[in-house]
Amino acid sequence: QAADVRTVTFLAVYFYTTYLLFVRSADFGWASWAFLVALNCLGSFQGAISTHNTMHCAVFYNRYLNKIFQVLLTLSYGHPVSSYVPGHNLSHHKHTQSRKDIMRTTKLQHKWHLLNGLLFQPTIAKDVMRSDFRYLMLQRELGRPFYRQCLMEFGILFGLQFVLIYIDWKQFLKYVWLPHFFAQWGIVSMNMLQHDGCEEEKVLTGSEVTEGIPRGNDSKLVYNCARNFTGWITNFLFLNNGYHTIHHMV
Repeated sequence: QAADVRTVTFLAVYFYTTYLLFVRSADFGWASWAFLVALNCLGSFQGAISTHNTMHCAVFYNRYLNKIFQVLLTLSYGHPVSSYVPGHNLSHHKHTQSRKDIMRTTKLQHKWHLLNGLLFQPTIAKDVMRSDFRYLMLQRELGRPFYRQCLMEFGILFGLQFVLIYIDWKQFLKYVWLPHFFAQWGIVSMNMLQHDGCEEEKVLTGSEVTEGIPRGNDSKLVYNCARNFTGWITNFLFLNNGYHTIHHMV
């Protein structure tokens, strides 16, 4: 799939720019340095989007390659990939914009929408982390491979971060931590753009009708639960995440 090749290519570019900035940042003029920093932050954000995509649909057919890929994605945006499942797949997708959605945008109601966008991620972070921890402990009790995979991602991430901090903590903060923070803030804040002001997912019963189309019992009304961004540049750079309604329907 061409989209999967693009995903892997963007990930490779991220690691290369991180290497250049961490090891050779003093060799670049200000214009080249600024370009690399912007590309590095973009690459980390693309890693977060790739995390979202791969937790819905794996890139590789081989499960061991997918496990390795999850570790690489973990390193690209600074958070264990497996922890995406409880808050996003099992909460946000199953209960979009309802009270059971821990990432629902209605948690912020500032009149100034810019504040809602800027503060959404730090506002819901506590609820998300609490949900992640409960789910991880449940997987441990059930003895499922998910728990071991998540621990591996945590261990490799924190181990590498410790090594980089030991080598040069200033370079780590500028060229590893900061892009990771931007990526984590960005991927969560996208909820505001994609869902704020849209309808909550509903369940139609009996002979209820939507736009003249009869729907069967327990049929989900999802057409207006998300906002779409259809520009080709946006979807090329952000791996087709602009087509968000269809993403919630499948």
